[in-house]
Amino acid sequence: MMRISAPSTGPPFSTKVTVPRTVPVSCAWRGDTVASAAIVSAASRIRRLGCRGRVPCEARAEGWVRRRGDGRLPAPFLRAYTYCAASIMCILRRAFHMGVAPRGGRFRRLTDEAHSRDRCAAGHRQRSTRSRSRVHLMTHGLRMPPEIMRELAGYVTEILVEWNRRLPGEPAWDGEFKQELMARLMEDPPESGRAPRAVIDRAVRDVLSPAMRHEHPRAFGFVPSAPTWPGVLADYLVTGFNINAATWLSASGPSQLEAVVLDWFRRWLGYPETAGGVLTSGGSAAALDALVAAREAAGNPARATVYMSDQGHSAQARAARIIGIRPDRVRILSTGPDFRLDPDTLAAAVQTDRAAGCMPIAVCADAGSTSTGSVDPLRQIADYCASQGIWMHVDAAYGGAAVITEAGARLLRGIERADSIGIDPHKWMFQPYDTGCLLVRDVATLERAFAIHHDVLQDSVWGANHPNQADRGLQLSRRDRALKIWMSVQIFGMAAFRDAVAQGIERAERAAQFVADSAILELMTPASLGIVCFRVNPRDGATPEATLHQINKTILARVFWEERAFLSSTLLRRRFALRLCVINHTTTWDDVHETLQTIERFGREAL
Repeated sequence: MMRISAPSTGPPFSTKVTVPRTVPVSCAWRGDTVASAAIVSAASRIRRLGCRGRVPCEARAEGWVRRRGDGRLPAPFLRAYTYCAASIMCILRRAFHMGVAPRGGRFRRLTDEAHSRDRCAAGHRQRSTRSRSRVHLMTHGLRMPPEIMRELAGYVTEILVEWNRRLPGEPAWDGEFKQELMARLMEDPPESGRAPRAVIDRAVRDVLSPAMRHEHPRAFGFVPSAPTWPGVLADYLVTGFNINAATWLSASGPSQLEAVVLDWFRRWLGYPETAGGVLTSGGSAAALDALVAAREAAGNPARATVYMSDQGHSAQARAARIIGIRPDRVRILSTGPDFRLDPDTLAAAVQTDRAAGCMPIAVCADAGSTSTGSVDPLRQIADYCASQGIWMHVDAAYGGAAVITEAGARLLRGIERADSIGIDPHKWMFQPYDTGCLLVRDVATLERAFAIHHDVLQDSVWGANHPNQADRGLQLSRRDRALKIWMSVQIFGMAAFRDAVAQGIERAERAAQFVADSAILELMTPASLGIVCFRVNPRDGATPEATLHQINKTILARVFWEERAFLSSTLLRRRFALRLCVINHTTTWDDVHETLQTIERFGREAL
């Protein structure tokens, strides 16, 4: 029998222990392995032994026995039992923290060998009986006791907080080659469960760590962004509540909140009250839903044609193919020297296609192209589309959030005249992946395109005042994506978001000025919506183009492997360009400046 001695004065540990008032498990201390959930239950009952009435368990501690129906115990005994409960809880918490397995009436510290087994290193598929029994004691079927759930949730939270604290000192990219990852991860699924902390540790080490860190202050490649902590917590809540935000019946609260968040975007973009939309997984889903609406609005013609510029994102062309537009009818139009779509070029292409019997159904304009940040002449394109009866979709996946600033609103003037707009809050609204948004000028166009009410879903139709978001897009199974945006705005306020977006625009402009002043860097595009493109190219202009191409590729690789920063590249008129995207709210000017100085140094060494 395990000995538990009560101290003469004061609790045995200074740590304050909170024990659940009710735990639906009962046990008695015995000499064999004691289930952790049962320890929690016993401790919670021991603290209540002074109450009159029946106690639904029996607890033994060195000869003291409390049985059902016994009366009130003397005060000294009550204090002893209270101290006993605190001792048990402290030991239990320390045990789970240190990787200790309760067995044989004692807590045993796992050996290094046992630790390595629990970490499930590649090739180690056998697990000890001790490890299996310990896991089984913490689970019942596919459920866990509340104390274990809290302990694991707290452990994950500490991992995330520590990850964010030390991230600036880590590289922005720490990926791995496939052969190495296969060696770590390829295995049969385990037949018995494994220690939760070991599984979490392995997931962090072998799955989540070998990746690009988009939230890193020196991640300048693609369109990186750091999510707000309230956004992360909102996603945790959403996942835990596990609500399908498809219909008002299944998700009335999330449905209303999505309507609120969409109305925020509607007002920021200058859309009328007839507008509405749906939150999506990102710009690709928004483009797909928009082009479905455009096709249906045009009457689903047989020879439909879609137009976009050579700076348009591949998601637009892919969405056109998915909805059935033949690849040879997806028109990729050349842009001018400023990398913007020329309305005259668009008009000529439409006229040619109509003469050939094609039916233009949509034009995809850019409000912040991914390569250069360029913004198409939105007002002129809107004028043309309105005169020709062609749907105008604006890809504002990253650039659209700039409308919340004065400078961005001026640059995006005319966006309010589009038939549909796609925005990604997981970019410049600093939300976790995945968070996209599609808005249309007339929300009824989405419902006409997507609403299909199967007999089994007839209970979900509550009328126009209770919209079902699944009727406005492709997804029927969909998570609540509004809560993260709402919580972030509620906690920080819009002023903080405006400042963060304006900061990205200002830092890119300073970067462009640094490049322009450099003796060996060439500015290839002006800063636009947080993006600037440049390359190493001395002012004497004596270096051949092929050599410049190879030099800049080598410099990109050196930054990639030798520095903490991460850049990406693009091709501008077939010329290799380094691309800097500065929209992360955690990025400082020093991060940008030091990265540019490093590229200068690499350039001098390469020339």
